[in-house]
Amino acid sequence: MSVVVGNKALLIGSVISGVFVTAALVEGISDLFGITLTPYNPLTQFVGNPFEPPSWAHFFGTDELGRDVFSRILAALPTDLSVSIAIVSVAFTFGITLGAYAGYKGGLVDEVLMRITDAFFALPAIILAIAITIILGPGIINIMYVLMLIWWPGYARLARGMALRVRHQNFIEAARLFGSGQARILFGHVIPNLLFIMLVYATVDIGGVMLVFAGLSYLGLAAVPPAPDLGSMVNGYQDYMLTAPWLPIIPGLIIALVVVGFSVLGDGLQEVMELT
Repeated sequence: MSVVVGNKALLIGSVISGVFVTAALVEGISDLFGITLTPYNPLTQFVGNPFEPPSWAHFFGTDELGRDVFSRILAALPTDLSVSIAIVSVAFTFGITLGAYAGYKGGLVDEVLMRITDAFFALPAIILAIAITIILGPGIINIMYVLMLIWWPGYARLARGMALRVRHQNFIEAARLFGSGQARILFGHVIPNLLFIMLVYATVDIGGVMLVFAGLSYLGLAAVPPAPDLGSMVNGYQDYMLTAPWLPIIPGLIIALVVVGFSVLGDGLQEVMELT
């Protein structure tokens, strides 16, 4: 317990990421029940004068259409974070299962599964996203499919490497002697011994996925206007860097803070793991 309490990285990461996750959860749940928590409707124009600087009336100022930037960012958070967490969750589940199985089985099974994994590693994310968008049209769901398709190999390779070290441990041999089946050994003994390290990796990865998703949104491949999205907001506001610098800087800073928050949280979890 003292290791956890005294870990500054864990504390700072928990606070930063916790603030954004809580804000996204509250906003997302309120939207489900038709409750408006944002100070203004994020789509309503001229709730203030265009290009108003940050003030008590508009915390992050207003954009060229008089829309409240704070409300737009708050409305964008549930989408950006939920997309990132969903992509990491699918990659985590599929990758750790496939990688742990390959490492546990070894031999030809391991070789075949790792060659398939390498093939997916070779897929260029941005080019694939652009190609699928041209075919299916821009949209958040299409981008999620693309990133889920190419994001799992990192988890598979990491899980496979750890499973190779675990499969000859005494407790695995004991489980075999007691007649445990392969599925029971895999899910009851191999994967549980990989989970904490994989969770640390996944925690850091949430910020990385959000950065990639924001980059694709910046290119106009994800959210369709006028729906608020952090990446598309940076793109839409970049022309006002000199006249209204808060417009592109604030959503860009929010993206950076989310990435830093989850990265620091992951570092803190890793330090705890090494000290316990």
